[in-house]
Amino acid sequence: MLEIEIKTDGHVKNIVLDREEVIIGRRNEEREIHLDLTPDESVSRVHARIWKSQGDVYVEDLGSRAGTCVEGVKIESAMQLEPGAEVQIGDTCLFILCPKNENRRGGAPIKRSSPVRVKPKQSAETGLAKSSVSVGETGLSKGIHVDMTLEGVGSQLAFGLDEIFVGRKNDDQEIHVDLSGDLKVSRIHARVWRTRNICWVEDMASTHGTLVNGESLNGARVVKPEDIIQIGDVMMQFHYKRAHNPDASEGGGTLKASTSNQNNEHAFEALDSYPVYKEESYRYHPKGHREKSDLESIFLSRKSPMGRIRAICEKELTESFVKGPESEAFMEALPDIVLRLNSNPDSKSMAEWFVQAVSGWISGVERASVFAVDKAIGRIRPLAHRPALKPILSDTLTHRAWEEGLAFSWQQVAKEESVRRLSMNAGLYVPMMVLGEDVGMLCVEDTAEGAMFTPEHLAILMAVGQLMALPLLYRIQSEPV
Repeated sequence: MLEIEIKTDGHVKNIVLDREEVIIGRRNEEREIHLDLTPDESVSRVHARIWKSQGDVYVEDLGSRAGTCVEGVKIESAMQLEPGAEVQIGDTCLFILCPKNENRRGGAPIKRSSPVRVKPKQSAETGLAKSSVSVGETGLSKGIHVDMTLEGVGSQLAFGLDEIFVGRKNDDQEIHVDLSGDLKVSRIHARVWRTRNICWVEDMASTHGTLVNGESLNGARVVKPEDIIQIGDVMMQFHYKRAHNPDASEGGGTLKASTSNQNNEHAFEALDSYPVYKEESYRYHPKGHREKSDLESIFLSRKSPMGRIRAICEKELTESFVKGPESEAFMEALPDIVLRLNSNPDSKSMAEWFVQAVSGWISGVERASVFAVDKAIGRIRPLAHRPALKPILSDTLTHRAWEEGLAFSWQQVAKEESVRRLSMNAGLYVPMMVLGEDVGMLCVEDTAEGAMFTPEHLAILMAVGQLMALPLLYRIQSEPV
């Protein structure tokens, strides 16, 4: 049983739901909604879930467009709620009446309404900060970091936010990077935000414009840490820094693969969106041959993609299993899944079995495919797919999944971002690996408008991938070339 206090438009009401899990969103035909926030258009159809486990209450965003905030902080994973904690979904604030427990899952939310200014070494001539000051002095690691330079003298700012505004102080919009002393800067001059660990900058119809590497900015674009953004007389550089993993140096733990591989300059780095192709097979790039210098000419020679997709959720293959209503049914079917895996005599029959069976474990699956690595010819080839139409694949995201040991859920980008449209609107990519060796890729897709796969769906497919990897590799190696 869950008791929830709801505040919206100045009105307050309390409801009691006689269930252990509550799905929050707007009425739709695909998923039962227990707390309906219709007609709030900022709320996704399947927005978030709140559930109770052993007396504690947890909240998780289910890949919504606008996100879910706890105490004003957008959450990126499931976390335990303190009694009276404010959960904001769209324009509605929820207060879950739950018992206190000190064993927090996901950590306490951090207040982030104001920036943290780097404590700089002062310049004797100007009093401004030297540009070489380390941001680490603030203790704030996660967030948007700004390096600012004016007439050769620099300072640094760090914000624990996903979006900041540059301009001059005004009553209409909170300004995070205040350049009030520069009359060439408009009141609301530019917006900077991040998706994953990538920063974007957008000119907000300013009077004097925004320059990126000396070129006028029209609309929005991705900016790299080395790009120079000029607003007024100030030069800036933006980058997003992920939170430090405290377990990296304890007990043999390691940093997330995507972090540890940043210095390797492999070509399959995190992107805001990934190209998708439809080919008979795809070039396979083995480990040790994935550097940017090796693959730049190959990438430049590729034809135009069929469309683009954006990764909205990623999980390490070593992450613990996410439990939920659908995973309970999956766990009941698990013994039969293991039995069926072992009964398939060859790789093709195993792949055919998967594409037919997967929709029974994960709701919304309309298309499925199994790709295998053929190292003899250096290709990624489809073993089976449903329906009979040639399957699509982002081999860029596929190689990133192998390189970093990550599984992904994705959605097709908006029409404004890519005029070429895919018939698939959402999907899951799960790499199959054995002792670091790339075996293949499991892919499922949904064609429904606004479709989305949840972290629970991704966890189920990851479990299947781990079960399939070794027997599939054994069958592939046993088959004649």
